[in-house]
Amino acid sequence: MKEKHQDISPCRTATKLAIGAGAVYITVDAGVWDSQADSNQALGKIRTKILPDTNEYWQKVPSMHEATTKVADTWNAGLTFIFKQIMRVHGSFKVVEFNL
Repeated sequence: MKEKHQDISPCRTATKLAIGAGAVYITVDAGVWDSQADSNQALGKIRTKILPDTNEYWQKVPSMHEATTKVADTWNAGLTFIFKQIMRVHGSFKVVEFNL
């Protein structure tokens, strides 16, 4: 009985290679692998021509600065809450001394 990996025909392999090479060619031609400005321009073309319904979604995504500021603010608020609770609980304890 033949093993499964031996059933791959040369035609199937050539098809996979052609699809991969085509994808690489299209992305290089579009400028995806060039500078950041070219990549952003290519992404803008994709958004407007291929995926026009996603423009509304992309406008809702926060910028990197907004995201990092939000994360830092949330982290700081969490730490403030924790330490306020520690201070509140600490004041309610009675100090007991044991003489042994």
